[in-house]
Amino acid sequence: IILTFVTMIQDLIRFCRYLIFATIILSWVVMFTQSRSPYIEVIQELAEPLLAPFRRIMPNMGMIDLSPILAILALIIAEKVMDYA
Repeated sequence: IILTFVTMIQDLIRFCRYLIFATIILSWVVMFTQSRSPYIEVIQELAEPLLAPFRRIMPNMGMIDLSPILAILALIIAEKVMDYA
Protein backbone atom coordinates (compact mmCIF):
# COMPACT_ATOMS: atom_id res chain seq x y z
CA ILE A 1 0.00 0.00 0.00
CA ILE A 2 2.93 2.33 0.68
CA LEU A 3 4.30 1.64 -2.80
CA THR A 4 0.97 2.73 -4.27
CA PHE A 5 1.06 5.94 -2.25
CA VAL A 6 4.64 6.68 -3.35
CA THR A 7 3.68 6.02 -6.98
CA MET A 8 0.74 8.43 -6.71
CA ILE A 9 2.99 11.13 -5.27
CA GLN A 10 5.54 10.58 -8.04
CA ASP A 11 2.78 10.85 -10.65
CA LEU A 12 1.61 14.10 -9.07
CA ILE A 13 5.17 15.46 -9.10
CA ARG A 14 5.53 14.47 -12.76
CA PHE A 15 2.23 16.19 -13.59
CA CYS A 16 3.43 19.36 -11.86
CA ARG A 17 6.63 19.29 -13.90
CA TYR A 18 4.65 18.98 -17.14
CA LEU A 19 2.39 21.80 -16.01
CA ILE A 20 5.38 24.08 -15.43
CA PHE A 21 6.86 23.15 -18.82
CA ALA A 22 3.52 23.96 -20.45
CA THR A 23 3.45 27.32 -18.66
CA ILE A 24 6.93 28.15 -19.94
CA ILE A 25 6.05 27.28 -23.53
CA LEU A 26 2.68 29.03 -23.43
CA SER A 27 4.24 32.20 -22.03
CA TRP A 28 6.37 32.36 -25.17
CA VAL A 29 3.34 31.68 -27.40
CA VAL A 30 1.37 34.46 -25.72
CA MET A 31 4.33 36.83 -26.02
CA PHE A 32 4.73 36.25 -29.76
CA THR A 33 1.09 35.96 -30.81
CA GLN A 34 -0.40 38.50 -28.39
CA SER A 35 -3.46 36.27 -28.02
CA ARG A 36 -5.01 34.94 -24.83
CA SER A 37 -7.04 31.77 -24.63
CA PRO A 38 -9.09 30.54 -21.70
CA TYR A 39 -7.10 27.29 -21.84
CA ILE A 40 -3.81 29.16 -21.47
CA GLU A 41 -5.19 31.08 -18.52
CA VAL A 42 -6.33 27.85 -16.81
CA ILE A 43 -2.88 26.29 -17.21
CA GLN A 44 -1.20 29.41 -15.86
CA GLU A 45 -3.62 29.58 -12.92
CA LEU A 46 -2.87 25.94 -12.07
CA ALA A 47 0.90 26.52 -12.21
CA GLU A 48 0.90 29.74 -10.21
CA PRO A 49 0.72 28.10 -6.75
CA LEU A 50 3.75 26.02 -7.70
CA LEU A 51 5.76 29.01 -8.90
CA ALA A 52 4.74 31.64 -6.34
CA PRO A 53 7.04 30.46 -3.50
CA PHE A 54 10.03 30.50 -5.84
CA ARG A 55 9.13 33.97 -7.14
CA ARG A 56 9.27 35.25 -3.57
CA ILE A 57 12.76 33.75 -3.11
CA MET A 58 14.24 34.92 -6.41
CA PRO A 59 15.35 38.52 -6.87
CA ASN A 60 13.49 40.53 -9.49
CA MET A 61 15.39 40.24 -12.75
CA GLY A 62 13.05 42.27 -14.94
CA MET A 63 11.65 40.27 -17.85
CA ILE A 64 13.55 37.10 -16.91
CA ASP A 65 11.72 34.74 -14.57
CA LEU A 66 13.91 31.95 -13.23
CA SER A 67 11.31 30.59 -10.82
CA PRO A 68 10.20 27.80 -13.19
CA ILE A 69 13.77 26.48 -13.32
CA LEU A 70 13.96 26.37 -9.53
CA ALA A 71 10.51 24.80 -9.28
CA ILE A 72 11.40 22.06 -11.77
CA LEU A 73 14.68 21.44 -9.98
CA ALA A 74 12.86 21.14 -6.65
CA LEU A 75 10.34 18.73 -8.18
CA ILE A 76 13.12 16.58 -9.66
CA ILE A 77 14.84 16.44 -6.28
CA ALA A 78 11.53 15.51 -4.60
CA GLU A 79 10.96 12.78 -7.16
CA LYS A 80 14.47 11.37 -6.61
CA VAL A 81 13.90 11.39 -2.86
CA MET A 82 10.67 9.46 -3.40
CA ASP A 83 12.64 6.85 -5.39
CA TYR A 84 14.54 6.00 -2.21
CA ALA A 85 11.40 5.76 -0.10
